[in-house]
Amino acid sequence: MSVVQIMTETAKRPNIKEACHVADRLHDLQDLSVGLERCQKSLNDYLDSKRNAFPRFFFISDDELLSILGSSDPQCVQEHIIKMYDNIASLRFEKGSGAEQVVTAMVSAEGEDMVLRKPIPAEGRVEEWMTNVLHEAWRTNRLITKEAVFYYGDNTSRIDWMLQYQGMVCLAGNQIWWTWELEDTFIKVKQGDKMAMKNYGRQLHTQIGDLVCKVRSQLSNNDRKKFNSVLIIDVHARDIVDSFVRDSIMDAQEFEWESQLRFYWDREADNLIVRQCSGSFSYGYEYMGLNGRLVITPLTDRIYLTITQALSMELGGAPAGPAGTGKTETTKDLAKALGLLCVVTNCGEGMDYKAVGKIFSGLAQCGAWGCFDEFNRIDVSVLSVISSQLKTIQNALIMKLKRFQFEGQEISLDSKMGIFITMNPGYAGRTELPESVKALFRPVVCIVPDLQQICEIMLFSEGFLLAKVLAKKMTVLYKLAKEQLSKQHHYDFGLRALKSVLVMAGELKRGSPDLPEDVVLMRALRDMNLPKFVFEDVPLFLGLISDLFPGLDCPRVRYPDFNDAVEAVLAENNYLILPVQVDKVVQMYETMLTRHTTMVVGPTGGGKSVVINTLCQSQTRLGLYTKMYVLNPKAMTVVELYGILDPNTRDWTDGLLSNIFRDMNRPTDKNERKYIVFDGDVDALWVENMNSVMDDNRLLTLANGERIRLQKHCALLFEVADLQYASPATVSRCGMVYVDPKNLGYRPFWQKWANARSNKVEQEQLIKLFDKYVPSCIDMILEGIVDGRQGDKLRTIVPLTNLNMVTQLCNMLDSLLSSDVTNANVLECFFLEALYCSLGAGLLEDGRKKFDAHVKKLANLGNVSDDNKNFAKPGELPSAQPTLFDYYFDDDENLWIPWITKVPSYIHDPEVKYNEILVPTVDTVRSTWLLQVMVRIKCPVVLVGETGTSKTATTQNFLRQLDSDSTLLLNVNFSSRTSSIDVQRNLEANVEKRTKDTYGPPPGKRLLVFIDDMNMPQVDEYGTQQPIALLKLLLEKGGMYDRGKDLNWKYIKDIGFLAAMGKAGGGRNEVDPRFVSLFSVFNITFPTDETLYHIYSSILSGHAQGFSEEIRGTVAEVTNMTLALYKRVIHNLPPTPSKFHYIFNLRDLSRIYNGLCITTPDRFQTVEQFVRVWRNECLRVIYDRLTTQEDKDLVMGLCKDLLESSFPAHAEFAMREPILFGDYRTALAEGEPRIYEDLQDYDAAKALLTEILDEYNENRTVMNLVLFDDALEHLTRIHRVIRMDQGHALLVGVGGSGKQSLFRLAAFSAQCEVFEITLNRGYNEYNFREDLRVLYNRLGLENKRTAFLFTDAHVAEEGFLELINNMLTSGMVPALFGDDEKEAIVGQVRNEALRAGYAPSRESIWQYFVKKCTNNLHVVLAMSPVGDTLRTRCRNFPGLVNSCSIDWFMPWPEQALYAVASVFLTENDKIPASHIEAVVSHVVSVHQTVGNYSSQFLQKLRRNNYVTPKNYLDFINSYLKLLKQKDAFILSQCQRLDSGMTKIAEASEQLNELNDKLVVQKVAVAEKTVACETLLQEISVGTERATEKKQLAVKKGKEIGVQTKVITVEKRQAENALAEALPALEAARIALEDLEKSDVTEIRSFAKPPKAVQTVCECIVVMRGIKEVSWKSAKGMMSEANFLKSLMEMDVDGITTSQTKTIKNLLGTMECTLEEMKSISRAGSGLLKFVEAVMGYCAVNKEIKPKREKVARLEREFHQSKRELEKINKEVTQLESELGALGAKYEEAMRERQNLEEETALMMRRLVAADKLISGLSSENERWTKDLEELKQQRIRLLGDCLLASAFLSYLGAFTWDFRNALLYDEWQADVLSREIPLSQPYRLEALLTDDVEISRWTSEGLPPDELSIQNGILTTRSSRFPLCIDPQQQALNWIRKREEANNLKVCTFNDPDFLKQLELAIKYGFPFLFKDVDEYIDPVVDNVLEKNIKGEHRQRHY
Repeated sequence: MSVVQIMTETAKRPNIKEACHVADRLHDLQDLSVGLERCQKSLNDYLDSKRNAFPRFFFISDDELLSILGSSDPQCVQEHIIKMYDNIASLRFEKGSGAEQVVTAMVSAEGEDMVLRKPIPAEGRVEEWMTNVLHEAWRTNRLITKEAVFYYGDNTSRIDWMLQYQGMVCLAGNQIWWTWELEDTFIKVKQGDKMAMKNYGRQLHTQIGDLVCKVRSQLSNNDRKKFNSVLIIDVHARDIVDSFVRDSIMDAQEFEWESQLRFYWDREADNLIVRQCSGSFSYGYEYMGLNGRLVITPLTDRIYLTITQALSMELGGAPAGPAGTGKTETTKDLAKALGLLCVVTNCGEGMDYKAVGKIFSGLAQCGAWGCFDEFNRIDVSVLSVISSQLKTIQNALIMKLKRFQFEGQEISLDSKMGIFITMNPGYAGRTELPESVKALFRPVVCIVPDLQQICEIMLFSEGFLLAKVLAKKMTVLYKLAKEQLSKQHHYDFGLRALKSVLVMAGELKRGSPDLPEDVVLMRALRDMNLPKFVFEDVPLFLGLISDLFPGLDCPRVRYPDFNDAVEAVLAENNYLILPVQVDKVVQMYETMLTRHTTMVVGPTGGGKSVVINTLCQSQTRLGLYTKMYVLNPKAMTVVELYGILDPNTRDWTDGLLSNIFRDMNRPTDKNERKYIVFDGDVDALWVENMNSVMDDNRLLTLANGERIRLQKHCALLFEVADLQYASPATVSRCGMVYVDPKNLGYRPFWQKWANARSNKVEQEQLIKLFDKYVPSCIDMILEGIVDGRQGDKLRTIVPLTNLNMVTQLCNMLDSLLSSDVTNANVLECFFLEALYCSLGAGLLEDGRKKFDAHVKKLANLGNVSDDNKNFAKPGELPSAQPTLFDYYFDDDENLWIPWITKVPSYIHDPEVKYNEILVPTVDTVRSTWLLQVMVRIKCPVVLVGETGTSKTATTQNFLRQLDSDSTLLLNVNFSSRTSSIDVQRNLEANVEKRTKDTYGPPPGKRLLVFIDDMNMPQVDEYGTQQPIALLKLLLEKGGMYDRGKDLNWKYIKDIGFLAAMGKAGGGRNEVDPRFVSLFSVFNITFPTDETLYHIYSSILSGHAQGFSEEIRGTVAEVTNMTLALYKRVIHNLPPTPSKFHYIFNLRDLSRIYNGLCITTPDRFQTVEQFVRVWRNECLRVIYDRLTTQEDKDLVMGLCKDLLESSFPAHAEFAMREPILFGDYRTALAEGEPRIYEDLQDYDAAKALLTEILDEYNENRTVMNLVLFDDALEHLTRIHRVIRMDQGHALLVGVGGSGKQSLFRLAAFSAQCEVFEITLNRGYNEYNFREDLRVLYNRLGLENKRTAFLFTDAHVAEEGFLELINNMLTSGMVPALFGDDEKEAIVGQVRNEALRAGYAPSRESIWQYFVKKCTNNLHVVLAMSPVGDTLRTRCRNFPGLVNSCSIDWFMPWPEQALYAVASVFLTENDKIPASHIEAVVSHVVSVHQTVGNYSSQFLQKLRRNNYVTPKNYLDFINSYLKLLKQKDAFILSQCQRLDSGMTKIAEASEQLNELNDKLVVQKVAVAEKTVACETLLQEISVGTERATEKKQLAVKKGKEIGVQTKVITVEKRQAENALAEALPALEAARIALEDLEKSDVTEIRSFAKPPKAVQTVCECIVVMRGIKEVSWKSAKGMMSEANFLKSLMEMDVDGITTSQTKTIKNLLGTMECTLEEMKSISRAGSGLLKFVEAVMGYCAVNKEIKPKREKVARLEREFHQSKRELEKINKEVTQLESELGALGAKYEEAMRERQNLEEETALMMRRLVAADKLISGLSSENERWTKDLEELKQQRIRLLGDCLLASAFLSYLGAFTWDFRNALLYDEWQADVLSREIPLSQPYRLEALLTDDVEISRWTSEGLPPDELSIQNGILTTRSSRFPLCIDPQQQALNWIRKREEANNLKVCTFNDPDFLKQLELAIKYGFPFLFKDVDEYIDPVVDNVLEKNIKGEHRQRHY
């Protein structure tokens, strides 16, 4: 069945069970999967076959190859040609003689072509004609080269000769002739011409001079490039000759000449050969166009030499060195010199060995060179595989094979191949190469080359005559700049920077040929370097240039069209036209002329984006359409950016950048530019993959083998704040434009904004106000300068720039000045208000006061003392409130109104849930107004402040008040684990598609996104927060890229952002200043004491309205007490690393009041009760989280002090212990109201909770809880939290503290269901989300109050806590439900939501569902404080502390230990009542001493040992189990001894009985013997008779046999004779048959018949036996009816002899033959024939009759004998059966006799043995009696022995030998003896828990025999829990392996991918299982196994 059919069926029945359970469905799917794999394999094989046919296909990806193979048009190869050839842009196709297309030429990227001598038809298979094209290109190139060499200097000048041929042909020809001329010079020198070398040098100088002149003339671009390349090589040739002259090199054999790259046309081979030292290489003839050549320096020569020698030894080359030293380019240049293809691959961590192997395969078959750039970025594990691939290739080269096996395939090998790797050692993201790789490459060290020489030669090639002087100046300038300018990350004064200046100089030289050369170079140096300098370095650099080029002053070149376009674009966009900024655009334009990668660097606020946008718009304006693709590379992972190749399936998933890059680099005929703008941080991780794009290779290499070339019309732009994480390799490749905010400042922005104001009067006044206030305030805030004096800078809540503040000022003014204001005083008031909400908005508390004073001083306005009636007017400043921050300017009344007057009074609504209460305060009203102002103008806003300053509550309250018909809300909570994909999913889930690429909320609505804890996301190692990077792109560019398969840009419309975040620190991070600049920032200051008092007294007053008057009167005092306590707690209990959760904020105050607000008037009628409940709430919120007794005592003391000072009369009652408040008194009473009350004491609480526990155990898994006092307290605390609205708890305690058990009981008593996840193999975030969907359906659809238990064991991935954090903070998990699931939920709750008064819109109903879930959900986290994990988690996920009530479980108090021990031990009957008390006390004492020793253990050995209640319970259980086990064992020993003694007594009695039996037995044996003998005689007689009879039967049988033979012979003779006669008789009868009745009638009718007839008839009469023989008789006979029939049936045997005789006589008388008779009568003849036949028969019969008679007689005798034999046989059988019966009888008798004899013998032996035993054991009897007594004593001593043994097993495993001994003997043994508990003395642990046999077996298995090891062996084999062996020497590992080897031991680590599968099998089949190499982290998946949580079900037990 096909996929389509399956899916069609499924669509008809969309039920998962039905769809999956269709017959053969699994089989069909498996078949399809196998088929798909087969298809994939076939496709891969097909592509491989094509690649092997034309190996250059290896250098393009599968998709590209398929696009070629899938097209019938030969032209489809064009766009991929440049990837398969170096610098070849296309093939030239023309129409052939027929209709076919033929390839006639290769065209290079520059437009130079090489016409093929023989056009190649592009027909048939693409790989075949492409191969033909390649071979023809090589052939043509060789022919042209040969021709050029031949015609060199033939009647034409060298320059004219060069104009006739392609660039590379000219180079090859020149080098061949140079080699020949130089060697000819050596010959001349040998012949005596001493000046030959000098003369040749002069000739070369002349050639160069001619070339330089030619270069300076008007040339086409291609000719110029050709001459440049030749000039570079010529200069090198000249330098070599000059050095030979200088060093007197006179012989061609000298090394200086041998070491040069020498070109020869070998006549024998008729080929071009290149030689260097011992290396000889065939020229490759790879046509490459005009791709330029490098300047050859001594370093280049050295690299050439090293590489060629490496190749001659079949090694690779490994150039290594800093960035910009020419590693890759030199390798490529040598390949160009040798005419070979060089394939450059940029290596990255995404490459695997298969991808690299594919390239190797291509290189080997092509004979090309491969240069692997930055090879050491590949992962080390991949490098080790690559080394084996390289070794295979190297071996094939050494063996000179033509074909070899590589990666499972046989491929051809071209010996010209070479593999090179380049490296930047020590840079970020690089690894050290394995030795196996290093050995295959010859290292080449690349250092900074001779820059002066390069400059000189390049200047020459560009046509500069003063090259030497200018080169010197240039290199000196760069050296000085490097040393004297500031050190910036983006500065680079290396080779690449130098080269771009030289290229620019050449362009300028050609553009202005009349200008002096030094002016041209100075311009190039200045214009190419100035863009990258920071503000301070510009004057320094200009100074250096003026020193080097004194007196030169060249003004900045103006590009008339471009400059005008830039200014026009700026004007269009309402920007101010600033020369500096215009120049920045021009600088960027110039930089991009020489560099295809440009970085625009600078802090936020410099105008980077404007510069880039202006450049693009200006180019578009000039007709060069420019498109930008903007992306933030840090908004996603590197994999999402570049794509990933699945290592298993080899499927390619495209990345965003690779997709955009491919798209923009498609060939185009349009005049356009395309730029990718990387607007985000640059780090060493993602940008390094771009290195080969950014350098001269311009190639993006992807992991799937795809190679995309950056086209000439495309470029890369980076917009980045700094390059601190970029490696030099990156920096050197890019042109830098530094945009310094100092150049721009803040005034242009203000000016632009002011210019946009329509009212000119207002505009002027605003500018005056700006000048009056802003510069001075900004100086004060940022520099600390006041009135020209330096002071302290004012601190802001987040770092802000001057432009940030001015932008915010403009935004505020935009919102405030909604209409034109012309009154100067009123305008100043608005300006001041905006000033305070912008420049003053981010200031901290102390800075605000200074700022306020400064502004008031600047304002110089009269201060008025305003009161509630007389407010300050415009032109006045109010002074009643401390600062102007406490006022706002009312635009309706034009008055300064204090905020405090705008605070609405709080009206308490008992129906409103506590967490929805918001008491209006000055801060909330002001913050709400600020939000309102910003949202009005659609400006993103961020509130920054301390935790608990109501940022979230204020914002959410503001959002709730917005019109739900026009606004949608989305709350997003960030945590450290939030990633950009989480944010994007969340946003996409809340917008819908509008058009093709536009998304947004439903039309007519605006989505407001509130981001809480915005600075929480984790900062990566390069300083970026991924979600922030995504949001920055979204806010700046209004959209983001799809993260699915489409990867398209999505515009997000109608979306607004509000955010809140805490100050940096404590898990919160500094946010990117470029991102902050997009927001208006407001510091939310901590509320004042008055505000706090107002908030909480308002809430409590509202709640207390129904209470008594005296309680209402206490509200003020209670609030003061609470605030006082809060302040003191914050002061005295600061957070520390060990007390990381001591974070007390306003949320905790709110929790205290939440508790007070669940009190009811009927239970709290007196002040003392109310004060007591206040103390309870304070303790629950503050005290319960404390970790030390000192801290607890401190808080208790603070409460006591406050109570005694405020309520002295009630203090004692309030301080009474215990303090237990809860509402579980009526928990089991259905329908009864739950009332929060004081439960008075432990007994009352215990009684209630015991009843609840019993009820719980009725229907659930039984929990054996001992409700001691501490457990009651924790239960009450947990219950209180769960009963509160949206109450969440964090229970912190070491494992086994009882957290989960108490939680389950508390949840049951709070009437909550418990939800918990179950981990299984491979449980991940997807499964967790699935489980959470189930939970939320239960919460929202089934409306069940549910407590979600989440323990640290459930944290399979840290990402789970991200979701938990969201649940705690917002109640919902972002993007939990898909759109379809959401729709279904909305449909289900719609009616319910409408009844609750919600709007019918989808979003509104969804909010109802979320709210319902939030109200029903209680998250309870059970965590362990061990290690740093919890601290880290609380820092990363602030909701864990902020949104939870924390209950810290302390070690069990002594009372708890006593209670638990008493319960478990008292019930045991093995412990005598007299010892119960002592045993319980000892058990408690043991637990406590271990705790004390653990502290010492930590101090002495720095090792932690945790003593938990779990150990304690394990100790008790082990004790009871061991006691029972050993008691049973000793009891069995006692029973054994007792039974032994009993047996001896019984044996004496049995001896007498045996004697009697023996006498009787002997008589019976004698009787049986006689009977047997009688039987034996009878048998012998019978046997004789039977034998006789048998003999007789045999004799008779023989006789019968003889008779049978005789009879047979006789019978056969008679029958044979008879057989002869019978045929005649038969013939006669047949003749009779022929007669008819009429024939007989005819005879009968004769009266007188013929004689013959009569005679015949008479003969028949005789035969018939008729007496009368006459005619009459005959007639009568014939007249019979059946006459003829009777004849035929006649018995011829009965004819007598006389009858025969008579007939004979009668026949004798008849003289007539048969023939004659026929004529007489037909009947007669028939009868005659009959008669003759009968007579013949009778004659024979006469002879055989005696024989037949004899046979008959013999047969009779035979039958008689047979009967006799049968009779005899029957007798024999009868006799034998009689004999058998007798034999059986005899055997039975013999058996009975034997049995009797054996019994008799046994009795005899027993008698002897019993006699011996009784006499031998008479002495043992006494010893056994003693042993029995000893065992009984031992059984009593078990009480103490098992106590020590079980304590040892439960507690001492982790301790060293000394500690074990001290605890076991010095502490516990002494304690047991002191308590008079029976104990063996001396006490030996081994005696109880093992024995000598087992110890010796352990020793033989490899366990050391010392006492410590034996103890460890006991712990491993006897402890109740699975052992964890701390095993540094692997003794345990080896012992366990050997011990359990026979039992099929499984050994795994947690890192093994299949460890869970192995563990499952081990559990299923009962195999032992060993986890080795376990570190601190144990996978929580195995927790259930470790804890032995076995469940029983249907006779099965499973985990």
